[in-house]
Amino acid sequence: AVTAPARADLALLRAELALWQRDPAAGLAALAPVADAFPARMPLWLLAARLHFAARDPQAAQMALDRFAMLKRAQTGTDAPPDLRDLIVADALNANGPDPAASPGPAAAHVGARDWPFVPAIPPATPIPQRIAHYWDGPESPALPRALARWSALHPGFAQTLYDATSARDWLRAHHGAAMADRFAALPAPALRADLFRLCLMLSEGGIFADLDEYPRVPVTPWLDGARVVLCIERGFGTVANNFLAARPAEPVFSRALDHVCAALDRTPAPYAWWDSGPAQLTRAVAAEVVTPDSASHTAPRPGLRLLSQADYCRRVSTNLPWPHKRGPDHWRATGAVDSDGTFS
Repeated sequence: AVTAPARADLALLRAELALWQRDPAAGLAALAPVADAFPARMPLWLLAARLHFAARDPQAAQMALDRFAMLKRAQTGTDAPPDLRDLIVADALNANGPDPAASPGPAAAHVGARDWPFVPAIPPATPIPQRIAHYWDGPESPALPRALARWSALHPGFAQTLYDATSARDWLRAHHGAAMADRFAALPAPALRADLFRLCLMLSEGGIFADLDEYPRVPVTPWLDGARVVLCIERGFGTVANNFLAARPAEPVFSRALDHVCAALDRTPAPYAWWDSGPAQLTRAVAAEVVTPDSASHTAPRPGLRLLSQADYCRRVSTNLPWPHKRGPDHWRATGAVDSDGTFS
């Protein structure tokens, strides 16, 4: 016979699968017996928060996070610092106004609520340039050459460039001016510099940008056909990942994202990469691509915008590989919120 804890584990798996399938109601129904029988299981409440958020109910998501925080406090004796879940849910809960692009929480709820059909650009778009860029800031990881070689081998004919802090600053000075180069150099963490640089690079040159803990198993070129922009929606809370970007030059989504990031960096003396320079602000820019100017309702994305689900993305690329540098003090998670269920990139 299957034991009650095993049945609870299966229910959690069913709920997770429902979340991947964009069916939060089914996921919450699967979780209900677990909540009754095992209310002290902390993963239950993290998953419940994600499902409620996907169901566009940030108040219920906040209640689930509060329950998780209470259990964590009982376990450790201290309050856990706010993390990515808390930031995105609180922002959605406190949203002011109907525009989903106004702040990250409503933007994520809107973008992550559905699978967005791909409509090829008509007339056929200028192709996304055949070049791949990476950025590495800090001591070299032993996995670095392996990742570089894999991206190159699977994409013959693509130019490949690895930037570091010095070459990126020189590129910014040449293409975006001294002020942007100085802004980049003044940022206190490698992840912040990488985030700012990738937006500027995509806006000016286009092509593909890939973090080097993204390891392609097969070519990503099929995603580029008929596309002007290719991005991935993360399964956790519907934010748009920035670990893989593909686009033509001068796409407005990157211009908007860069404006959001610069404004966020100007607002805080202690920027947090994921929130101030990374996926949170990119998600706002994407939300503006999938709503009409006078409506916050769902619409089809503009032609040429390919929004991959995380399931689609993971069929071709192994993501967020556990490289040794991620355990070091310079990794962005080491200085900010840590998302223990691994749903953010």
